[in-house]
Amino acid sequence: MRKARLALALLVAVLTIIPAAHPLAAPRGERSVDVWMVAVTEEGGGQLFRARITIYYPGSGSFEVKPSFFVGSDTEASFRLAAALACIVAGVDPSSIDITVTLETGGERVEGPSASITMFSAVLSLLSSTSIRGVATGAISPTLLDVSVGGVDEKYRAAATAAEGVFVYPLGNMDEMAGRSNAEPAATALEAYYKLSGVDEGYIGARVEVPPGASKVFAESARSDLSSIESVDRGLLRSAGAEAAVGMAREALRAGKMYAAASLAFTAKIKVLLANVSRGLEGLPDPRSYAERLVEEASRALEEALSIYNGTNATGLWGFEAEAAAAYRLYVAEKYLERARTSLDAGDYASAAGNATLSAARAETAVVWLKVSRVGGPGITPEFQDLLARSALDLAETTLAYVSAIIRQAVSEVLGGSPEIYLSEFREMLGEAKDAYGRGDYRMALGLALELISRLAGWAEAPIYEGSKEILALYSRGLASVVETLYALAMLRGYRPLQASLYYEYGSFLVEKGNYTSGIALLGMSSCELLVLRYAMVRLAASSVPGEAAAGSPEAGKLATLASALALAVSSIAVLTVLLKAVGGGRGSSSLRCWRPARWVRALPRFIQNLNNRAGDKCLKLSLLFMEDGSRGAFNGDPPCQEPG
Repeated sequence: MRKARLALALLVAVLTIIPAAHPLAAPRGERSVDVWMVAVTEEGGGQLFRARITIYYPGSGSFEVKPSFFVGSDTEASFRLAAALACIVAGVDPSSIDITVTLETGGERVEGPSASITMFSAVLSLLSSTSIRGVATGAISPTLLDVSVGGVDEKYRAAATAAEGVFVYPLGNMDEMAGRSNAEPAATALEAYYKLSGVDEGYIGARVEVPPGASKVFAESARSDLSSIESVDRGLLRSAGAEAAVGMAREALRAGKMYAAASLAFTAKIKVLLANVSRGLEGLPDPRSYAERLVEEASRALEEALSIYNGTNATGLWGFEAEAAAAYRLYVAEKYLERARTSLDAGDYASAAGNATLSAARAETAVVWLKVSRVGGPGITPEFQDLLARSALDLAETTLAYVSAIIRQAVSEVLGGSPEIYLSEFREMLGEAKDAYGRGDYRMALGLALELISRLAGWAEAPIYEGSKEILALYSRGLASVVETLYALAMLRGYRPLQASLYYEYGSFLVEKGNYTSGIALLGMSSCELLVLRYAMVRLAASSVPGEAAAGSPEAGKLATLASALALAVSSIAVLTVLLKAVGGGRGSSSLRCWRPARWVRALPRFIQNLNNRAGDKCLKLSLLFMEDGSRGAFNGDPPCQEPG
């Protein structure tokens, strides 16, 4: 610990004193790297092929895969996402460089996302002036997790015949690879990169701390909700399935995890309220009047919350983040109220009452977040608010293209029918986020885009939930270290984000209690927010640092020697390679039939059930397709956990 603090202090001093020398801060140029990718053929055997990744700088953000007619849409979309994430981690704006990927597949068509970890590592190596050696397979996720793929044993055998270096595979495939020599698992894309590059020397992760002012607000919210539940009779509490959430909320309060306590108390309150509504409707001679009253109350609650929202205008980072969180919850409250009114008109009074109750509860949590917005935080300009919203939208659009390609492939091969039922809600949310950005409501745009990225991440990561609890525990540990690394990089720029710290606190608490599925989802939300924040910081630096190349950022480069370490001191990848040891995941290979969509689809029912519980949305179309009862608790015996209050 003492060495870590000394190293971090030295890093801060170097970043403060030594001028930056970004490797791309030069006239128009290019860099290339040749890597192995590995696939599974139609016949079921493994196949190695070469790929050359070239970056041109400065550029305009173009991305090309050649020959395009041999590459599936899911492969290309996964490459685009992997390259964008590598640029963001390296401190380079993806729109400031051009990337070309040339595949030598021998005329074979390549499909699936399992080469995306290789793509991530290759781009990161080019931007950080490192080299990679070995072969990787795995699908990248928007949170930087390394997601399980198929055909790992076949790929390993193919790699062993020709390629030199380590074979890196997803942590979720660890059971299949037991006893293999020169093969190492990775939980995240960063971990895969470090194992391929061999620069994994020491790890310093910043301690993720929640601002005290925010903790105080959430503590009050938790105590208020728990107090309201205390008057409920034990029979209703038990029938509502709220006892576990109440117990965990009280435990979180004692542990000082105030946001976790507030979210769990909110979960319990929602369960009790819905059970109470169901009981209240029983035997009523006029259920319409009862439902109408609840709809009117929800409408008033939403109007009051919107009035507070429209009257706020935070100038600090924490306040802006909290307002973005409130904006998303107001959006959800409006959706529930719309459903309630539709159900009321259709004579479905039970549905109307339930949706009205959920709407009022969401409006209430929006007010809590608006109270949090008063805690301030580091000051940010309207320009940076714009950049945060725009960066979230750009990353959401890239992620949606990736997940859409996966869903189309899986639906057409396994489920049959049209994928639009899965994609329409995502597209609608992205469209509304863009509309909000267009009218200058950056808070709403950011809130919707961040939620969309986290939902899409859940789809992309569905296969990992097939793993044992031991595997999930390792995934959660790797993802936590990604969050700590990204948080450290944010702090080096003078930012200490709010939402990321809250989701980290809540996710870590659930992981400690053995609820790995919900814990990983929350840690992933933290990672998404930090990536968006870093994306915006990179763009801000590029627009404000005099003389810096469009592709440049003062934060990428290889620290090969002490002299070059000083010269490239502000390189975040350099910082990671020498002073930070990121524990994460690796993946990276593409194939003809290597990702096994059936495995992905098999994981969906449990994943969607967990997602619905987190989102508190029992009306998703997905639940009708995959679950008999959308109200059940999180799968694998985990305690119930809703999306953060």
